Amino acid sequence: MPDIFSIENCPMDFYCSKTWDELVDTNNAGIKFCHDCKKEVTFCNTMKEFEENSKLGICVAYLAFSHAETEEMRNQKWEVTLGLPRRK
Repeated sequence: MPDIFSIENCPMDFYCSKTWDELVDTNNAGIKFCHDCKKEVTFCNTMKEFEENSKLGICVAYLAFSHAETEEMRNQKWEVTLGLPRRK
């Protein structure tokens, strides 16, 4: 698993309560559509992609550590976080 988003206090203006699986597939495997906010959500595989999308004000999804109770669980559990990054 990538460790690029294991950063704490990720700069987000909005965290979405949806899951990646709840969003609607598009023709692009890395982009889904949210019917609630009527926006596309781009999956970021790298910090560079996250930063580029942040500058453009694009909603993103990325892998992050879950808030598991133990270190062992934390090493095994990743979750997809969705939201709108803070523009720099």
